[in-house]
Amino acid sequence: MGSFPFHKLHAVKAGYEFHVAKNLRLKYQLDKSLFSINGDLIVANFRLARELTSKINEKRKSEGKSDQQITAGLINAVGLMHEIFHFLIRWYEEKENPGVLKRTLNSLYQHVGEKELNQVLLEYVEQFPPLDVYVGKITTEDYLSSSTNGKPNAEIVLEELILLQLENINPAGKLLEELYSDKIISEKTKYIELIDEAENYLTTEKTFGPENLPLIQFLRKPIISNPHFVRM
Repeated sequence: MGSFPFHKLHAVKAGYEFHVAKNLRLKYQLDKSLFSINGDLIVANFRLARELTSKINEKRKSEGKSDQQITAGLINAVGLMHEIFHFLIRWYEEKENPGVLKRTLNSLYQHVGEKELNQVLLEYVEQFPPLDVYVGKITTEDYLSSSTNGKPNAEIVLEELILLQLENINPAGKLLEELYSDKIISEKTKYIELIDEAENYLTTEKTFGPENLPLIQFLRKPIISNPHFVRM
């Protein structure tokens, strides 16, 4: 395969995003204007990161959780990691291996089952709703069966599920894990089985990166190699 142009990572936008569950948006009273079309929290600048940090810390302090204070640097770092992962997946899908997410979904239909797969996808949209679902413009089902900018939303959700699992295994973001915990979706659906099956399938697809790794293994490697690199 061709070598990945890592210098192009400068193209990652200045505003970073990461998952925040619906119930945590309400708990911390995060305004809907802070969220992107796909439902991720947008950290547009360091000032906003400080404001979010203050809001979370004040709430945690009122709950007697002063030992769980966070920093604006942590929010920025977790958001940056999320954006880099998105960039890498999109590059792989668009430049290196077109159609890979569609083929992965087809494999999941066969090996996990259509009903179980749809349950995972729908539960993800319920827990981490895109903006139009969050404000009640469309239903969860309608969102999942439609497209955004020409890309099927089911493929978008699969990508988000992969990133959600990576966020939850990253010890560096432990103090923010509350915001994007996958506990509920794990308990209610076959989410873990789906991620495992997706990883198994992707070992049959084109490898990625300088070490020629399957996609999910490639994305997981920096977490394993530097598990506390964003700790601040």
